[in-house]
Amino acid sequence: MLVILGGGGWAGDRFLTQSLASFERMALSKNEAVFDSAPGTNDAKGKEILIVPPGPVKLSPQEYATEVVEPSRPDSIVLSTPTFLFDEPTGTMLPHGRQDAPRALQRKKRPTYFVNHEVRSDNIAIFPRWTGMLSRFNKEARSLDTVCGAQTHTPCKLKAWQSFLDGLRKEPLLERLKGVNRYINTYPYVDDILNWGFDNYWETPYEFQRRSGNCKDYAIAKYMSLRALGVPADAMRVVVLKDLNLGGIIHAILVVSAGGKSYILDNQIKQVVSTDRVYHYVPIYSINENHWWQHFVLE
Repeated sequence: MLVILGGGGWAGDRFLTQSLASFERMALSKNEAVFDSAPGTNDAKGKEILIVPPGPVKLSPQEYATEVVEPSRPDSIVLSTPTFLFDEPTGTMLPHGRQDAPRALQRKKRPTYFVNHEVRSDNIAIFPRWTGMLSRFNKEARSLDTVCGAQTHTPCKLKAWQSFLDGLRKEPLLERLKGVNRYINTYPYVDDILNWGFDNYWETPYEFQRRSGNCKDYAIAKYMSLRALGVPADAMRVVVLKDLNLGGIIHAILVVSAGGKSYILDNQIKQVVSTDRVYHYVPIYSINENHWWQHFVLE
């Protein structure tokens, strides 16, 4: 029994606990998923969970995932989560396919949570999953020196993405952000348990190319793609945060600073959006190759 979910957040890849009203609890092991359904809801026990890519799904205003029975396989349940669209008039996120924001979702009166107090540290060694990813990436990149040259961050070093990245090199920075976000988001979402057999594995772009990944892996792939396009490390951060739209679930995105503004590149959002337009993300910490920051909400 396997689970692959399109879109979605990352909290040990158990976001269904909070995003699917139909189920009270999900226990996920290496090879199977067991659901305990709430009283009066469809019972998912013993049914195969099929694979569905992210995309348009028909949702009610308060839903963020949908359950569909596959007609050709009546013993199965298909779980799909949508890609979100940013709604400019209300400053809210909408599931892809919806044309209007629910009335209950109005622009917050407080500043965005990206306006916060942050404390910087240069000791990124306390994040071994991040530094381990950097070490593995640098090792594989160096193995390509005879083909691509000694520079670590070039489109050539990202192999399968070289042609795509070369096409963006002369574009303005914002167009590079949009192009990278759009391209990397075409990869299917795959949770760590299914991919690696354990939670919280931080993938190199090479591993992401071969196996796809979850939200943090999209963020890393975008980070390294933009490094190959000349964006400096200190202009970017992978941000780990709480997603208030999904009950505070842990999620990860890439934030890039450009022209006095900061922009979000997110596997859950189709557009590149400035941080001052997003109200449902609460940063916890952020990191790049040189530093990390702890974030505190301003009262």
